Amino acid sequence: MISGGPGVSRMDYGCDKSLYTGPPLNLCPLLPNAAYAYTGGEQVNGWENTTTCSAKTPLQSDIDKWAADSVVTTGGNYTYPKTGMSWYFCVTPPANDSNGQGKFLIDSVHPKNVPDVNCYSGVCTSESVWQDKNAFNAMVAEMLSQCVPNHE
Repeated sequence: MISGGPGVSRMDYGCDKSLYTGPPLNLCPLLPNAAYAYTGGEQVNGWENTTTCSAKTPLQSDIDKWAADSVVTTGGNYTYPKTGMSWYFCVTPPANDSNGQGKFLIDSVHPKNVPDVNCYSGVCTSESVWQDKNAFNAMVAEMLSQCVPNHE
């Protein structure tokens, strides 16, 4: 169960929006064009010891570092044949960049199930999907029904 994001799935795309050339990130019917670019780069620059996240022309060395340190990176193994995965997102406007960042991971993983994406809007805000009692109750029901040994 992943609630929002992760917001660092593709830091290179988040710091330099022009690097992503794919289609709109269709997270769910409630969010067919999810944002993935960071509104400011200070936090990523602090984590990564870089200086140009969200700059007009980021340094190539910074881009390389963000790409290498992202959850989704070249050479990563995202195959989990014995593990089910589900995502829960709050998409109440204005939805933040962690939703689009999460879509990069969703599109990369190969769990035992088709990744289950659940979007909620109205009660929750930002990354706090569990503020919505329907989301919380759905998550609990899913965990109870699917909590079975998978790695024996």
